[in-house]
Amino acid sequence: MNDSNEFLIKNGVLFRYDGNDGNITIPNGVAEIRFSAFYNRTDLVSVTIPEGVTSIGSGAFRGCTNLQSVTIPRSVNEIGPYAFRDCSSLSDVTIPDGVYRIDKETFYGCSSLKSVMIPGSVTEIGASAFFGCSSLTSLTISEGVTDIDTMAFALCTSLTGVMIPQSMRRIGNAAFLGCSRLTHVMIQEGLKEIGSDAFGKCSSLVSVLTPISLTVIGEHAFPEGFTFYPIKKE
Repeated sequence: MNDSNEFLIKNGVLFRYDGNDGNITIPNGVAEIRFSAFYNRTDLVSVTIPEGVTSIGSGAFRGCTNLQSVTIPRSVNEIGPYAFRDCSSLSDVTIPDGVYRIDKETFYGCSSLKSVMIPGSVTEIGASAFFGCSSLTSLTISEGVTDIDTMAFALCTSLTGVMIPQSMRRIGNAAFLGCSRLTHVMIQEGLKEIGSDAFGKCSSLVSVLTPISLTVIGEHAFPEGFTFYPIKKE
């Protein structure tokens, strides 16, 4: 248990951690983790965030390159941009059902992250949210997500398959650019738009299932030579 005096907390807002322990538990009573609260704390290894915290601020854990695991409680509904950017050792994180948006570059450069489940409470996955998560092999996008923004999963070079739910309406430009091991994509009925280069440079891609609801396909959305299978309604 960490000494609460090691945390600078005012009116339920955690501003800074001044301790030296690499495995920390944030004290009860905190409602918000302020932006850049743990910025570049390369000594951090694990963080437990207690129930009651609702917001993780912009860049809160950015640059914590030795951070391996974070426990995020169900009370959290907001995770700011860059919150875990460049946490290159982070291998285990659970996004709670209640978070409504994965903001831009939230997990950018988390190159050790292996598995991600996007809960149904999330409506939008922001630009470059998981850019360069090169160890990501398992991606689950739940029903409820409607938008994948620009380069959200670009250079996730270990990803082999993607299932897009019926709730999805748009896959943005270069969303999966350079996912070089991606072999198959299934897009369910409901999607309206696939942006330019959405699956560009996915050199292993051989099979794409697309719905008849699809009305816009951007330039170079898929690499040359892929097999295109429209889904037919019975």
